[in-house]
Amino acid sequence: MPAACLVEEIADPSVYAHIRSSRSSLSHLFRGRDSRLALVVGPAAAHDSQALIELARRLKPLAQKYAHELLIVVRVFLDEPAGGAGRWAGAMYDPALDGSFQVNRGFRQA
Repeated sequence: MPAACLVEEIADPSVYAHIRSSRSSLSHLFRGRDSRLALVVGPAAAHDSQALIELARRLKPLAQKYAHELLIVVRVFLDEPAGGAGRWAGAMYDPALDGSFQVNRGFRQA
């Protein structure tokens, strides 16, 4: 989601602060200013937001426990199809999973 839209959509400032902090931590890690290992986890494509939230909840204690060694990042592709051409269009393009392609709804949900 573009940063400008992210600011508009996220009501809780602490969520936005966490996203900014995480992006900054990744930047430091990739530039060699942080010696931790980045562990990027998540499904290739996702349509069940509750399952994604549950995944993040389960990973949070692990991220806290191993914070000195790992930077655990949840990543999800919302705009790519699952399974390749001719299959499901992706959560952002078809959020209702019915071929209706309600892109605006998908963008907001993303």
